[in-house]
Formats: sequence, C-alpha cells, structure tokens
Amino acid sequence: MAGAVISRGLMLVASILVARMLGKTVYGELGMIRSTVGMFGVFAGFGLGLTATKHVAEFRESDPERAGRIVGFTEL
Repeated sequence: MAGAVISRGLMLVASILVARMLGKTVYGELGMIRSTVGMFGVFAGFGLGLTATKHVAEFRESDPERAGRIVGFTEL
C-alpha cells in the first residue's frame, strides 16, 4: 500500500516537471501520442490471455519450446 502511494506521488511529480519543461503545446502532443498508443495496447490485448492459455496447454507436451515462446510473447 505504501509503495503504491509513493509510486503515484512520484509519477505526479514527474508529470508536473515534464509538463513545465515541455510547455503546453508539446506536452499536449505527448498526451495525445500516449493516449493513442495506450488505446492500441488495449485493443491488442483483447483475448490474448485466453488464446495464450489455449496454445500453451496444447503445445506443453508436444512442443515445449513453442509453448515457452508463447509465454514469453505474452509477457511483453
């Protein structure tokens, strides 16, 4: 709990510092880019966990190397 509070506090301070260094316009552009990238991440993640579970269970015995690559990919 304390770690989460400290982390959020540091993120707030970092955001304020970055905003002051970049200025309104550039910080706004950065916000738009971060928002767009975040949305792609949400859409890319749909169903990824279920699909990975299915394939890891399928390849666990027959092709363990492939199952390992699937697990590694989902951790990105």
